[in-house]
Order: sequence, then C-alpha cells, then structure tokens
Amino acid sequence: MWKQTGERHFRRTRVATGEGTGEGTATTVPVTASVRASDQLVVSGANLLQSEYALRQGATDSMNGMVM
Repeated sequence: MWKQTGERHFRRTRVATGEGTGEGTATTVPVTASVRASDQLVVSGANLLQSEYALRQGATDSMNGMVM
C-alpha cells in the first residue's frame, strides 16, 4: 500500500487486510489496521509508484517482506 505523505510524496506502508469479497478484478479487500481514516492512500497507479521506487532504490527490493 502507498500512503501520500505530502504533495507528490508517497511512502510504502504495510497494512493488515481482511478477507476479500467478490470475484476477479471486482474483488474488494478491507484494510483492517495500520491506517487512519484521514490517510490518503493510493488506489490507482500504485504500479507507477513501485516502478519509480525500484528505479531509485534498485530492483532487488521489489517486494521485500511480501508473502508470495
């Protein structure tokens, strides 16, 4: 998950999620912890932020900590 921290500034953050509902691309997954109601989260275009992050940090940390 990406959280906006300022104008044109974003930070990756881990969140806790609940069980998803729906099928395919219509799946909805609730975020159950690690964010506040006032947080601005990226819901579209996260792949662009991840690409920019990989270019700046190096591709070796692509999905560090993600369970695949």
